[in-house]
Amino acid sequence: HIKADVCLSSITGGTDICSLFCGANTALPVYRGEVQTRGLGMAIECWIDNENPVIGESGDMVCVKPFPCMPVFFWGDDGNKRYRSAYFDHYPRVWYHGDYMIINNETGGVHMLGRSDGTLNPAGVRFGSAELYNIVDTYPEITDSLVVGQRQGVDERVLMFLQMADGHELTAEIVKRISMHIRGQLSPRHVPALILEVKGGIPYTVNGKKVEIAVKKLVSDLYKVAQESGADQAIKTVKTDEKTTSTLANPESLLQFYAMPELFK
Repeated sequence: HIKADVCLSSITGGTDICSLFCGANTALPVYRGEVQTRGLGMAIECWIDNENPVIGESGDMVCVKPFPCMPVFFWGDDGNKRYRSAYFDHYPRVWYHGDYMIINNETGGVHMLGRSDGTLNPAGVRFGSAELYNIVDTYPEITDSLVVGQRQGVDERVLMFLQMADGHELTAEIVKRISMHIRGQLSPRHVPALILEVKGGIPYTVNGKKVEIAVKKLVSDLYKVAQESGADQAIKTVKTDEKTTSTLANPESLLQFYAMPELFK
C-alpha cells in the first residue's frame, strides 16, 4: 500500500541504551505487526520465568549477555543503586527491559505487546494490552482506546476505555461486537469485564505514550477505597500524585475516571 521497494520497519529499544534491541534488516521480509529481527550484538530472549526462555509464547524481553551500548553507570547514581533497580532487580545479572513480547517461531520476528508492568492478568491469564489494541484499532467508529487492569483483592479485571469518533456513541451493539471479536480472535479470558466510553480523551504522556500504569493505579485505588469506605470517600481521598500528572500532556483526562460509577462496583 506504500511502495514495493521501501523497507518499512518497526523498532524497539530504549533511551538509556541509545540504541535498539530489535529493528530492521533489509535482507529480510517485513511482516505486518512485527519488528523484523533481534539486533546484532543483542542476546534478546523472551522469558516467562527466571532462565526459562520461550519461542511462540508471550513473556518478558530480556538481554542475557552484556551488549556494546550497555550503560556503565547513571550520572550521579552513587553505588549504581538506581541503575541496578531499573534493569537488574527483576532477574539477577540479566537485563530486564520491562517490555512484554512474543518471538514468532516461524519468521523470527518480534511482536511487542506492551509494558510488562502493565500486563493484564485476569484469573491468572497473562497477556499484553497490545493484543486488544490490535483488534479495536480496526473499528472506524473508535479513534482511540486504553486497556488496563483493575486490581480486586488478589485478582484483577480488565477495563477497556474507548474514545469514539465524531458522530458515534458507544452502544450495546458495538460493545457486543467488540466482545465477540476478542472472544473469537483471542479467547474468552481476553474479553474485558467492562467496556466504557471516555469523553475527556485518552491520557497521554508529553512524549505521546498512552498512560496505562497511572490509570491502573488510580482505578484500582478507587475500587479498593470504595469497597472499604464507600464511593464518596474514594472520590474525596484518592488522589493522583504530582509526579504522575507532571508527565502528562492532558492531566485533566484523569478526572473523568472519578465520574464512572461502574469502576467502584
